[in-house]
Amino acid sequence: MKTTQQTPNYLIELSDFLDKPIENLVNEIKEIEGIKLSDLKVRDLTYCNDKLIEPGLGVYIFKTNEQILLVGKTSSNSFTERVPKHFDVRPGAWFNRLLFIVCREHYKIKINGKYYEKKDYEKASKFVFENGKLVLINAKDLNQINELENILRGTADPLNKFKTKRYDKADILSNILPPRL
Repeated sequence: MKTTQQTPNYLIELSDFLDKPIENLVNEIKEIEGIKLSDLKVRDLTYCNDKLIEPGLGVYIFKTNEQILLVGKTSSNSFTERVPKHFDVRPGAWFNRLLFIVCREHYKIKINGKYYEKKDYEKASKFVFENGKLVLINAKDLNQINELENILRGTADPLNKFKTKRYDKADILSNILPPRL
């Protein structure tokens, strides 16, 4: 009899947190195990424990055990399409913001021009693959994804946090997010 190994818990359903304070969602993001990036398979971006992640849109979080590295969103591409783009080590690659942020904020590398050098992105990539984990927040309403990303960048203290935009962690999510369509 074949046994299937359960993947670590890395999926949060936004609907479970709509009537709770922002702080509850932030705490869940920090406490949830996440899936190790070194173990991540494309399948894990489409299915979680053999259950389809529907619609596969929302907010994704890259983190280590110590900190949240980046909060990002995907509302026109699925998690399957968007998440891998962060690992492109080419300078000037369109969507490798995770590596850019790790170079700037974690390694404090000084940029020469508009982009880091390929060796800097490679260093960041190795760090993220060795230490990083992924958490997905599945959102069924496209209208709420942009604001959810803003809320988390303003409250969860990621490396790509807003410099001035903040939210009160005691606010109830459904009172801040746009109404569902």
